[in-house]
Amino acid sequence: MVLALTYSLLFLVILIKYDFLKNEQFSKKFIVSLFLIKLTSIFIYTLVYSSDSVNLLFNSDTQSILHDAKIIYDSLFNKPKDFFQLIFNYNSGNSVHYLHENYFSKMEKWYLVGKSEFSLNDNQFITKVNALLMLFSFGNFYAQSVLNCILSFTGSLLMYIAFKNYFPKKEKLLLLILIFIPSVYFWTSAVLKEPILFFSLGLFIWAFFKIIINKEFTLIRSILFTVSVVLLAHLKPYVIATLITPLFIFTLIEFNILKKIITSYFTIIIVSILFTFSIIQFCYNKNIFSIIAKRQNDFVSIGYGGTFLYQNGIYMRLQYNDFSKLNLSDANLKKYKLKKGIDYMYWKYPNLKDTFFVYQNNDTLTQYELRSSVAPSYSIIEKRQLEPTISSYLKLFPKVLANAFFYPFFVNCKTTLQYLVSTENLMFILFLILSLFYKSKEKLNKNFLLFLISSVLLLFILVGYSTAIGGALVRYKVPFLPLLWMIPLLILDVEKCKVKFKFIKPLLC
Repeated sequence: MVLALTYSLLFLVILIKYDFLKNEQFSKKFIVSLFLIKLTSIFIYTLVYSSDSVNLLFNSDTQSILHDAKIIYDSLFNKPKDFFQLIFNYNSGNSVHYLHENYFSKMEKWYLVGKSEFSLNDNQFITKVNALLMLFSFGNFYAQSVLNCILSFTGSLLMYIAFKNYFPKKEKLLLLILIFIPSVYFWTSAVLKEPILFFSLGLFIWAFFKIIINKEFTLIRSILFTVSVVLLAHLKPYVIATLITPLFIFTLIEFNILKKIITSYFTIIIVSILFTFSIIQFCYNKNIFSIIAKRQNDFVSIGYGGTFLYQNGIYMRLQYNDFSKLNLSDANLKKYKLKKGIDYMYWKYPNLKDTFFVYQNNDTLTQYELRSSVAPSYSIIEKRQLEPTISSYLKLFPKVLANAFFYPFFVNCKTTLQYLVSTENLMFILFLILSLFYKSKEKLNKNFLLFLISSVLLLFILVGYSTAIGGALVRYKVPFLPLLWMIPLLILDVEKCKVKFKFIKPLLC
């Protein structure tokens, strides 16, 4: 705790000494207060997800990230060469087995990466990042969380600097939205992917607007821009993939290269999607519809829970409680054999539509690779498996759109978090309605508005199709939630609101 307080105080000193926002309307006391409030989310997250408040054991991804990162971190003191091999991923053919036996086999989620053809995230990369952060936190959870919190808070400040010129007289509301949208506040302060992702996204947007839009090129900014691209490409490439085309169109319109705003967004986005599909098909011989469908099918299967095995194109599922009916045949490679008499179902890739059932198994010789053993989810939102056909995508589209924007919405909520997310969705709807009733009469920046709308739509539709579990859906949306909330903020007439709702005047001034 002492180390966590030290890093918190050090960052506060930096905030006080250097005026990053360069905006006289924000006092340093106000910025410090924002960060202190942001820090409280660490304790809220711990309260929600810690199953052991003394030993700090978590019922979330935090547990596996800390566990796996600690293995890499400890190698620095035992065998420094191994540490650098693990971090920078350089090794010879002879060292692969050695690294596996001594490190990878002891990790919980190292091998989950690459199991899907559609890379939505990289567990190995975030493990390495947190192992590097442990050089400063020394493995202390609260210090590690504070460092993650500092990074996400910095990402919010960078986004603010990039976007503030588009929100005259609304700067304070913009900053509050960037930091305190409930999902952003909660998920970007723990030892998870989200804090690093939010920092990377903020850095990317800030550097892009400084270099390209404002034409303020410097060497350091170009280096930071490159760093942000590398981070996003490794953390969650779908974020940068869905943002790059709207940014490209926005830039062309800003420089008057394109004139027809609505037509330009619609045409170029459609062409870019078709071009991307064609490139993937031609270069990698993979159908993007099949890739997304497979990802969604995986989520549906995981939602029901079970023990999942794989062998030579065969995906197999046993009941979650049937894990004890497996015989470990190769500990290093996590290979298992089935016991006699077990029941299971399986699919042959790529034809995932047909499900085969085997009762009273007699094959006790074939070895299967253990992919995962997952408890049934309480937040499965789509039980229909998506098929790699246009008709299947079209049939599911209305529900995909509704889920992406509004799930959960007080329907079938089973946990406190689901009710809180529902409340957040209601807050956004009310904010949107308010902005439409008190719409600004000033000329709206249609280019920026369409940039926000198109970016949010692309990411939310992609996430809606590829994700069938509510918890994952909520977290995958976090990076673009600020862009979503900026839409009504851009439309809103704050002067009218000051007159009509005097109690919210402190938030607007």
